Amino acid sequence: MLETGAVQESQSPWAFPVVLAPKKDGTARLCVDYRRLNTITVRDSYPFPSIDSILYSLGNATVFSTLDCSRGFLQIQIVPEDIQKTAFTCHRGLYEFARMPFGLSNSPASFQRLMDTVLGDAKYNFAMAYMDDVVVFSRDFEEHLDHLSIVLARMKEAGLTINPRKVQLASPRINLLGYVVENATITPNDDKLKAILEYPVPGNVKALQRFLGMVGFYRQFIPRCAELSQPLNQLLRNNTPWRWEEEQESAFRALSKAIASTARLHLPDLPKSFVVQTDASDYGVGAVLLQEHHAALCPVAFASRTLNPAERNYSVTEKEYLAIIFALRKFDLYLDGSTFTIQTDHQALSWLQRLHNPSGRLARWALKLQGYSFSVEYRRGSTNVVADALSRAPLPEGGEEGEDPPAQLLAAAQLARDTSMSWGSVVTRQHLIDAQRADGLCQRVSRWLAEQDSADTGMADTGYDSYLLGDDGILLRYIPQAEEDDGSSPFRVVVPRKLRKSFMRYFHDSALAGHSSGRKTYEKLCRIGTWPGMRQDVTKYVRTCPVCQKAKPRGGLPPGRLQPVCANRPWQIVACDVMGPFPRSPRGNQYLFVVTDHFTKWVELFPLRTLTSQRVWERLFETFSRFGFPAQLITDNATYFSSKVFSDSCAVLGIQHKKTSPYHPQANITERVNRNLKIMLVAFTSQHHRDWDLRLAELAFATRTTVNRSTGFTPAFLNLGREATVPVENSLGLRDDHTRRPYAKFAKDLRNRLDVAARSARECLDVARLDQALQYNRGRRNITYCVGDLVLRRTHPLSDASRGFAASLAERWDGPFEVSERLSRLTYRLRRCDTDEETGPVHISDLKAYHPRDQDGDEDDLPPPPQDPDVDAPSGPAPHRYHLRSRGQRNVVATFSVTNP
Repeated sequence: MLETGAVQESQSPWAFPVVLAPKKDGTARLCVDYRRLNTITVRDSYPFPSIDSILYSLGNATVFSTLDCSRGFLQIQIVPEDIQKTAFTCHRGLYEFARMPFGLSNSPASFQRLMDTVLGDAKYNFAMAYMDDVVVFSRDFEEHLDHLSIVLARMKEAGLTINPRKVQLASPRINLLGYVVENATITPNDDKLKAILEYPVPGNVKALQRFLGMVGFYRQFIPRCAELSQPLNQLLRNNTPWRWEEEQESAFRALSKAIASTARLHLPDLPKSFVVQTDASDYGVGAVLLQEHHAALCPVAFASRTLNPAERNYSVTEKEYLAIIFALRKFDLYLDGSTFTIQTDHQALSWLQRLHNPSGRLARWALKLQGYSFSVEYRRGSTNVVADALSRAPLPEGGEEGEDPPAQLLAAAQLARDTSMSWGSVVTRQHLIDAQRADGLCQRVSRWLAEQDSADTGMADTGYDSYLLGDDGILLRYIPQAEEDDGSSPFRVVVPRKLRKSFMRYFHDSALAGHSSGRKTYEKLCRIGTWPGMRQDVTKYVRTCPVCQKAKPRGGLPPGRLQPVCANRPWQIVACDVMGPFPRSPRGNQYLFVVTDHFTKWVELFPLRTLTSQRVWERLFETFSRFGFPAQLITDNATYFSSKVFSDSCAVLGIQHKKTSPYHPQANITERVNRNLKIMLVAFTSQHHRDWDLRLAELAFATRTTVNRSTGFTPAFLNLGREATVPVENSLGLRDDHTRRPYAKFAKDLRNRLDVAARSARECLDVARLDQALQYNRGRRNITYCVGDLVLRRTHPLSDASRGFAASLAERWDGPFEVSERLSRLTYRLRRCDTDEETGPVHISDLKAYHPRDQDGDEDDLPPPPQDPDVDAPSGPAPHRYHLRSRGQRNVVATFSVTNP
């Protein structure tokens, strides 16, 4: 830089330190730490082009070139009187910049102004610059050569040089500002995605914020991004303790997978018109900008946000209006000056452009609409899927860290949308007749009826004599039993195979049917239609209904018979757990750490100030150092038991660490001990709750000197070989032993007593375990799942009044999952079918079999529902004339009414 004149020796009173920043190509860039100088610099407010505006300008270009200015900043002269302020020190002395260096707060704005000046009228037309990165874009190769010549000539005239190693010429695909542009579409840059996909599991709030920041850059490509990130956003709230649990792990993996399969957005084609779809929910607004490509509407951009407390009080119409205002603001870059169509699923907004004398906020919104040229088109909610989903999974209001709606509410909203249907969208009378004519059974019956010119044709034994054929060709069946049972019409529609699922769907899935049981659904269907094997089909349909399987409780006895943990010697198997938090004592303790030996039932109690893996392990190590190290340690799934420090410590000492299944504390013996300890704490600390930690030594002694019902001995005797002396025994002299025995004899007697006690304890424990198993298993059944089986997992939601969420109204089961590994007779590891995410261990009592619905190819071939919802249906049934042909009798003509379904 001395040779090029960019740097010169200095005698300035200013001096700043030097740092070397590595480049991607392995070289180093000389940088100066100008932070103190920047704090007193008046900032240049020259604007940078937004990434959206750059991508917008590319339009329908197909040929691209990218240019990188070589040492771009150093090509700008510094005003002579300010040169001394750039002085820096190094091992060779004091130097200063004669040209603009990196690190000055106004360097980027100055260079952006230079590049915009150089490009001139080419900017936005066929060239754009973002600091030292220049992109030239054209519709074809010949045009691109002209555009490239103009840009290069202007850069040469300005004295700018280009780095040849970073030049990309006349390419159909380029990497631009973190995106890949190709074939009029944009996708995220693979290198950027790789950084997110390989991002380690966050260990604190800062790491999580960095991860969500990277994801947020590409959230316009991720459907339901706010919904996926909601469990992670919960950890960013103020005063929320850091607890990385299964819910957060699942959300982290789901976001990573969503990033790996991001959507492809299309670049806008400016001559064409746009379509804006909007929707609003109780807690958010959403919008999607679309444009027609190859005869199909393709997404150009997505947007959503949550409503603030005031906006949530708006009426439904005002919320839908607000969604349109939000969409126009968000997509103003694309819509300003163009004609477009707004599609909304709220029909009342059809008056949007005919509003007379508006007032209040409607008047303000109406003024904002005056600058746009658009038409409003009503669109059914079932066809406005994307905007509807965005409004129900919106971006947080005003940023990335707002609160998203709970996943259970999103699932409930989608469930309501999936199951709400009108009969008119299921089947019409003419469609029923057409389907009957194409059905094999109906064709055979119709032919038989048509051939019955006489009472006896030799075909009466076919069983078709109970069928009727009306004048309009509809086929019914005469069922006299129905009239006798409930007085209803004895004539039933014969449902062809193609429409059977539609009938079952309506009489089971719709809001008017309420997902009834198989028997009730069958009874409802019997009032309208019939087909061979209808009871079996309905039973199977209801049994495989995914909504019912998730919403309804499991029938019969719960699975999972008792599998007792067997210990054969003291301190072979140890269990531990934590109680609390209790009121903070004057000694700063808030938690009680409980350690229990499975064989002797000996208990150790430790008060703790905070819950960390290190503190918990220190107390365990203290216990093991006194009584010996166990072969097996049983804990729950708390974070302080699941950390790497805890697992590594167990592995080093040869301890097998087993964790109980979530929501199944029965597997940990300490849970029973905790219940007894809590009763004793209540009894002795009822007046002084903050002194609970002063009573622990007494409670531990009481537990150790009490005969355990399972073993028949006190924990003290089985663990120490003697009973612990209580103070009253000393006062009464009951423990005085004047016989002096040699150590060898004492040890021999002690060993004999312990051998006898241990054998007796084992026998008592076996009897107790057998009795417990018999009692427990009376209310259980033995079920086993194999690898590959499909199951549902029980949900354990918590109510949240602030969000209007009730756990009692949430789905009871989640899934489906595939059993990926059988960990034991009672615990399994699962893989989610839709995301391939692993989860577990899960206890068998939290599982039930999932019955998938067969894809048998007999899907309904239904016409689209009517487009105009205001067209009234016929007011009543029309009478039809039917011919009932009965074996051995004359034809009987009957006239009656059958209600159109």
